[in-house]
Amino acid sequence: MSAIIPQRQKSTRDAAMLKLSSQIDALTKERNDLHLQIDKIDEKLSNIRAEFGAIYNEPSPLLNLPAEITCLIFDYATITPPGYGSNYLFSSRVQEDQREPETTTELVLSHVCRRWREVALSYPRLWARFMYREDENILGDELDLQRFETYLSRSGTQSLELLLDFNDNDFNPGRPNTTTSDNRARVLDMALSHVARWRVVTIRVDFDFRVLNRLRHLTEQEVPKLEYFAFCPYPSMSRAHGTGDIEERFNLADRATALQSTIFTGGAPKLNYVHLGGYGKILPPLSNITTLRLEAEDFAEYVLSWPAMRQIMDIPTLTNLSIVGNVFDPPAMEHDLPLITMNVLEHLRYENDAMTLLLPYLRLPALQSLVLRNVWLPEELGQTVPVPVPKPGTGYFFPSLTTLTLIDSTTSTVLAGRFFAHLTKRAKTVLLSIEEPEENILIPLYSYLPKECWPELSTLILNLSTDDDVQLIIELATKGPNRRGKKVQVWLCDVLEKTWREDYRARFARLEEACTIKTLSETPSSTLEADEQCVWDMLSPVWPPASGERVYPGYTNNDDPFEIDLHSFTQF
Repeated sequence: MSAIIPQRQKSTRDAAMLKLSSQIDALTKERNDLHLQIDKIDEKLSNIRAEFGAIYNEPSPLLNLPAEITCLIFDYATITPPGYGSNYLFSSRVQEDQREPETTTELVLSHVCRRWREVALSYPRLWARFMYREDENILGDELDLQRFETYLSRSGTQSLELLLDFNDNDFNPGRPNTTTSDNRARVLDMALSHVARWRVVTIRVDFDFRVLNRLRHLTEQEVPKLEYFAFCPYPSMSRAHGTGDIEERFNLADRATALQSTIFTGGAPKLNYVHLGGYGKILPPLSNITTLRLEAEDFAEYVLSWPAMRQIMDIPTLTNLSIVGNVFDPPAMEHDLPLITMNVLEHLRYENDAMTLLLPYLRLPALQSLVLRNVWLPEELGQTVPVPVPKPGTGYFFPSLTTLTLIDSTTSTVLAGRFFAHLTKRAKTVLLSIEEPEENILIPLYSYLPKECWPELSTLILNLSTDDDVQLIIELATKGPNRRGKKVQVWLCDVLEKTWREDYRARFARLEEACTIKTLSETPSSTLEADEQCVWDMLSPVWPPASGERVYPGYTNNDDPFEIDLHSFTQF
């Protein structure tokens, strides 16, 4: 039998609860009123401080500069130093030990004082850069959209630099999140409404069909100011979500059979740098480009047919070429191939087996630097070449080559290695980055090191395991025909230098006597000598090298596949 509460006790309980409820309401109202008072006081304090600051700063020469000079200061403050990526330009990130995102440079400048804010808000160029990163969407979708709209408004008619990164780790193209997809569409639509102002644009996207379809509708668009365009899809995202048929559903595997533009066909007269991440359906005009990055590292299918790739090689202005992954369907090597002459190509780097087989057919009179990554020189190298087949040590070589970088690359046969060594014989600076000691290209070439391998060598940069034998370096750096009286400069990680000095004392003493040993710390210091700066530029490339005023340092080295980690620092 349930307990029955007496009527008098129930009335007392209700009265007590009613009284307490009234007290809660009263205190809540009082607290809200106090918050309002605090907000009003904060606003008054802010205004008073602003007035105080204006009076205090009035005699400051810095605040009495002409607006043009102040704008010049702002320009210098927002310049990206060489070697930095987009994280320097766009620094709205949350660090591990921070609760709030870092504020972008332009926002900092506009909140220093009233004078600087007036100048900043009236200076369109300061607001012409914008980054939208979905995986680090700190402010929230709506605030980021409002911020983008504000930037577009404040930048006036200035040329735009945009980085739109639509990469959500939780996004599933098979079951798309409507809110995420809608926000992407709104951001992209805002950007597309100002396409005539695009100057530098990077778009990264997982397989959101609405985004891809919008880009494909740019077919006849004219982009008169566009200089740099990067489109990099995330194929790994579809695999991560178990949607392996995504390429077939969107015809991503359909390779481009001819070099025909699919976007910006209305004209892109200034476009000189293009970075494509493996999706052949988005192809801007390439007729005037100087730099091309085709990096399809995660794609299983070829992006271009061989005829389309051959057209790329015929672009008369192409100066810098980077190839990673299954970029093109290789030609049949059993048939005679004509020689391929690229008269102005200065910098070539690749991770692609087909490119290695093409090396004997390439005539590159202006080539200055060559970079190979994860390449095994096949036994066919040097055997399928124009008749007559040259003997090792004879035949064509790259006449202007000065710099050679081999990243985890070696040779399958001695003959192929000797052919490659002859092809690159003019190299004066050689960087060897080898993770596995048994894959050191110097091992199969040991007997030929003094005579055939880079006789004009002056600088040798070594990123090796501490298990590599110093004797290989002694043979290469001290016994060449042109070594007499000339000391090769050898750069070592400080851990490698210490290990060799302790474990190979006699041999290292010989190396130290015959060469000039230089050491690298784990991270570069803020002040570097010119020669050390050159070494770090090769390890952490802003590509292409020596590109002068046409470099885009905030964009060109994003997730660069050729960046080198110093192995010796991870040995312990």
